[in-house]
Amino acid sequence: MRFTALDSWRGICALMVALYHAPIEAPMRNTPLIGNGFLYVDFFFVLSGFVMTHAWAARITDSASALRFLIRRWGRLWPLHAATLAFLLALECVKFVAGQAGLWHGGAFQGGNTGWALLTNLLLIHAWHLHQDIYWNFPGWSVSTEWAAYLVFAGVVLATGRGWIAAITAIGLACAAAFLWLSPETVDATFNYGVLRCLAAFALGVLTHGAWSRLRDLPAPAASALQAVALASVVLALLYLGSGLASHLALLPFALAVLAFAFPAGALARPLAIAPMRALGDWSYSIYLNHTCVIMVMKMIATFGLLIFAPSWLHMRDDALIFSAGWLSNLAIIAYASALIAISSLTYRWIEQPAQGWFNRIASGRLPPAPLSAVT
Repeated sequence: MRFTALDSWRGICALMVALYHAPIEAPMRNTPLIGNGFLYVDFFFVLSGFVMTHAWAARITDSASALRFLIRRWGRLWPLHAATLAFLLALECVKFVAGQAGLWHGGAFQGGNTGWALLTNLLLIHAWHLHQDIYWNFPGWSVSTEWAAYLVFAGVVLATGRGWIAAITAIGLACAAAFLWLSPETVDATFNYGVLRCLAAFALGVLTHGAWSRLRDLPAPAASALQAVALASVVLALLYLGSGLASHLALLPFALAVLAFAFPAGALARPLAIAPMRALGDWSYSIYLNHTCVIMVMKMIATFGLLIFAPSWLHMRDDALIFSAGWLSNLAIIAYASALIAISSLTYRWIEQPAQGWFNRIASGRLPPAPLSAVT
């Protein structure tokens, strides 16, 4: 069973994170729905716990099935992550060469973008409290914590059998308590306590799936009412739970949203099943990881443009693009989002899908035989 509305939610949240990081001073970015965009990442974590429970909990029965699960999840996370790292590495090399030629004065391989950070990124361990910040593709920290959650999930299901939900719940509660103690002022922890943040939300997603399993025959009117309440609670969380101790509560409305929109018959779920929304869901991972690359290219183009043309309607301050009129800023935001979506549709088609298919074949032992020349 595919949860189409939840896929669309994932696309919306990925786009909102991209807008949150957009280096453009624009009126639309000053709204809490975007200004507190870091909260949307917790939706991904809750959704991941829900989906992994639904798709894999009953299928991990021995070490071989656990290994298949991990190979498939690695094939889902790593290829695009590696591709964006390769692009960002090439971009740093371009900066270095341009700097040597006197065409670029912003430096290269700065801010922690070192070989060690690149290696930990490639191994998906870079958000396991190994660094002092997030480097290279900065939203990739959550990919690293997701990988940690998959390892814990597979290990707990394999080790505890039927008691795995209780074990995951205990781990989630322990992580939530530790996270609250270590980061009481904000839920926006990444390189340091991101694994705790992810595991707490992932465990909540597991419990959310349990609630959905008991309510899966919920009538359409009740599902519609639940979806309205969930949507309102998410909006209120984004408005009022963006900072301080209260921000740790934001994952609860997201869990309610995952529960509510898992019912396809609800009135608010049906619009999320239209083709454009399904496509946005398909492209969500690409949108999430690609937006750093688009931002970096935007900044380079803007820097060269200001140097060469010095337009009166644009300048930069603290790496942000400042336009002379609000409508220009909003237009730039729309152009950024449109370019990001277009590029992401291509990386989904040409990187994500082929790579995921290849890893899935490895997991199932169905790789085609190597050519004779490769084995002789």
